[in-house]
Amino acid sequence: MDNKFNRILQRLWKRTTKDVATGCWLLNGKADKDGYVTIYYSARSIRANRLSAHIFYGMELTSKLQANHTRDCPNSNCWNPE
Repeated sequence: MDNKFNRILQRLWKRTTKDVATGCWLLNGKADKDGYVTIYYSARSIRANRLSAHIFYGMELTSKLQANHTRDCPNSNCWNPE
């Protein structure tokens, strides 16, 4: 991973709590109107789950694909890439 991704990952981890029961990485912060926590990246506010898929899998930030670590993940602030 390049330095840009390392810096953003450090920012994400500083605001994250791991939920052992669900495997979720829960980003703490103010949620948007749909309940997703965002982080500022590449000159705009990005939902953490989309940013995680971009960093770990190369998914385009504008992709219409769902970016949850499990199909039934109940946490909109989860950014676990698995």
